[in-house]
Amino acid sequence: MRRISRLVVALLSVTLLALELTWTRLFSAEFFYTYAFLALSLAVLGMGLGALAVRLFPRLGSERLAGPYLLLTGLLALAGPPLVFRLGLDFTRLFGSAAMVGRFVVMLVCLGMPFFFGGMALVGIFKRGREDLPRLYAADLLGAGLGVVVALLLMNGIGTPRAAVWLVLPVLGAAGLVLRRAWRLLPLAVLAGMVLLAPRARTLLASPREERARVVYEHWDALAKVKQYAFGDHRGLNIDNVANSPVLPFDGDWDKLRAELEPDGWDIDVGYLVDQFERCRFLVLGAGG
Repeated sequence: MRRISRLVVALLSVTLLALELTWTRLFSAEFFYTYAFLALSLAVLGMGLGALAVRLFPRLGSERLAGPYLLLTGLLALAGPPLVFRLGLDFTRLFGSAAMVGRFVVMLVCLGMPFFFGGMALVGIFKRGREDLPRLYAADLLGAGLGVVVALLLMNGIGTPRAAVWLVLPVLGAAGLVLRRAWRLLPLAVLAGMVLLAPRARTLLASPREERARVVYEHWDALAKVKQYAFGDHRGLNIDNVANSPVLPFDGDWDKLRAELEPDGWDIDVGYLVDQFERCRFLVLGAGG
C-alpha cells in the first residue's frame, strides 16, 4: 500500500507541476503576459485551500475520497481552460463592468479547482502516511521534477494546447490505482474525452479573435506562440498575439528598398549604421527574429 501511495503522489505531482508550466504559456499568449503569474498563484492558492479544507474538516481526508479527488483533478483540468477561453473576458473592462468581474471570478474558480482537489488528495495521503513521510516527499519531489521535463518536451513536441490535454494522463493513472474496481472505468471515460479533445485543442484553447491578416504559419511551443501573416507581398511575425515585426522582401537593392519605405521610413533607422561599412554585411535580430 505504501508503494502505491508513493506512486500516486508522484503521478499527481507530475500533472500539477506540468499544468502550472503549460498554463503559464496558454494564458500569457492568449491574455497578457502578466497573467502567466495567475496560473502559478492559483496553483499555490488552490493547493493551500485544499490542505486547509482537510485541516478544518478531517473527514475530507478520508482514504475512500482519494480516488474521486484525483479523478476530479483530471476532469476539471481538462474542462477549465476551454471554458475560460469561452467566457469572453475583456481585461480592459474588468473594473468598469460588474458582469466582467463576475466572469473573472468564474475564471478563478475554474482554474483553481483542479489544484484544490489535487491539494486535498496530497494532504490526505501525507496525513495517513505519517510513518512514510520522507519517501512520500521524495516521490513528490521526483514527480514535480519529472513534470517540468515532460511539460517542456510535450510543448515543444506536439504544441502547447495538445500538451495541456495530455498532461492530465498521469493523474488519471493515479485515480485508476486507488479507485474501487466498480469505479475504475471512470478514468477510462475521461481518457476517451481526452482523445476526442486533443485534435481540437488548438482552437478550444485559444481566445476567439479576428486576425489582422491571413495566417500562413503558426507554431506554439514552450517559448512562444508565433504566427506569420501574409500582407500582400510581405510578411509579418507576431509573437504571443502582441509583438509584431514586419518582414519586407529584399533583393539587394537598397535604393529600391528606401524608396518603398518612403515617406514613413524605418521604424528604427539603421541607415547611418549601414553607410559606415562599404563591404561588410550583417544582420541584426531582435527577440522576435
